[in-house]
Amino acid sequence: MPQIRKYSKPLLLPHVKVFIEKYKYATKREKIIILNEFIEYTGHNSSYARRVLRNKDHARSSGGIKKHAPRYDNEVKAVLKKIWETADYLCGKRLMPIIPEFVRKLDEFNEMDIPEPVKGETVQSMPCMR
Repeated sequence: MPQIRKYSKPLLLPHVKVFIEKYKYATKREKIIILNEFIEYTGHNSSYARRVLRNKDHARSSGGIKKHAPRYDNEVKAVLKKIWETADYLCGKRLMPIIPEFVRKLDEFNEMDIPEPVKGETVQSMPCMR
């Protein structure tokens, strides 16, 4: 049984890159040898080690989660949430076509005080209304 070494990720990173480069251009027989060396060196499971050497998990781990810019401001979100709740939590596909009608009815029955720019943005921001 080989001795399993546990190193922290920052210490492993330069060595992992070397293994990845070797693995990328190796023949099938060489890949088996490199994989076994990598497993012995890192202590990783063989399935995970293959993914790392094919550079799938390794590339993802350095980037992190990308944050998108918010699509709607808080006023528009409040209107959309009210419409969604009033429509008994319909799915987006069924909710989209009735949003303009709901905006008119909320305004008509004074359920919500919706400013004009928000009304326009609520109706125009829907992908199906463009």
